[in-house]
Amino acid sequence: MTSIYARLAIIGLAMLGYSASPLADTTTSHVAGPYKMAKFGNSGENIPLNGPVIHVFSSNGKSYDKIANDNENLRHASTISGICGRRAQEFSSASLEVAGTSHAVSGSGGHTIAKHTESFEFPFALPDIARQPAAACNFELDKRVAQGNRDRDYWMAHGFVVRYENAYEATFSASCAGGAARGEFARESIKTPVWIACAPIGGESKSKPNSAPARVAKSRARPMPLKVSAKLQATQQGSIYAKECPVRVTYSGSIFVSQPNTRVRYRIVGTGWQSPERTITIAESGSQDISGWTQRYREKQSTIGRVTSTAGTDREADASGTVRLKVEYDGGMAESEAISYEVFCNAEPPKATIRLNNN
Repeated sequence: MTSIYARLAIIGLAMLGYSASPLADTTTSHVAGPYKMAKFGNSGENIPLNGPVIHVFSSNGKSYDKIANDNENLRHASTISGICGRRAQEFSSASLEVAGTSHAVSGSGGHTIAKHTESFEFPFALPDIARQPAAACNFELDKRVAQGNRDRDYWMAHGFVVRYENAYEATFSASCAGGAARGEFARESIKTPVWIACAPIGGESKSKPNSAPARVAKSRARPMPLKVSAKLQATQQGSIYAKECPVRVTYSGSIFVSQPNTRVRYRIVGTGWQSPERTITIAESGSQDISGWTQRYREKQSTIGRVTSTAGTDREADASGTVRLKVEYDGGMAESEAISYEVFCNAEPPKATIRLNNN
């Protein structure tokens, strides 16, 4: 028998717009990293190139008290994979979310998502750790002095790195749909680390304190303006005749940006409905797939219970309108071409009329 917990899980998925069977065996894998490491200054210690690093410095030359990069994006890396529970199903959408930023992962649209690493940027967010970043540097400094044979001046002159585990939560979400089977939804959250890079305090400056900065020749080339465009596609469009309703139509698409590290907000907007807004940062110039959305079109209240019939020319559609992918970014907005639809419930496509030539 199905346990009460399994029943509650199924009810919860249904409220989110998904249906799942207790026998569903869609599997996903989600782990942090791997991280590409680089040396931090002259300290000899490592920080990741594709992981979150918070840089801390001292404004008074005595202790750490300031964050240097709280106006910049942080980076995240996850290794993910998945297999839909039924052969006829495909991943209709898949995404990673960290600190409120959603990133559409590659590989949806097939029965499996091959194991690969997704790396993307998210706006600066403080980690969920026991100490603030500056306090973490001061605590680590005191600990190293107390436990080692190096004094305070040594560590302050060289700088150092401290890593905290379980600093951010990353969630991998994926949904499978297709065939006669009902859709399935999977979600897997993990905790990921943060690196705090404590900058060297003191040392000689390469330029004189009061020296005027050298003049830099202005480039004659004008910066290219940011260009953003959107494309949208649907599993069904135009006139849709369904023997039963609701009818599921999945919308997917992509966003093109001409500059790397472009942060955009997008949603799929139809006539009388819209998907939740998502925010992503597109790390490289070019096109990136979005997380899809499945819309259910239902019978009009006045037509519920009507027997199946052929839709005639005087028949009013149960649902009709247009759908667009709308994108907002700093400095403007873009939208896809409209996809038109009209849905006829409890109806069959009109039969083709054969005309006879009497001549």
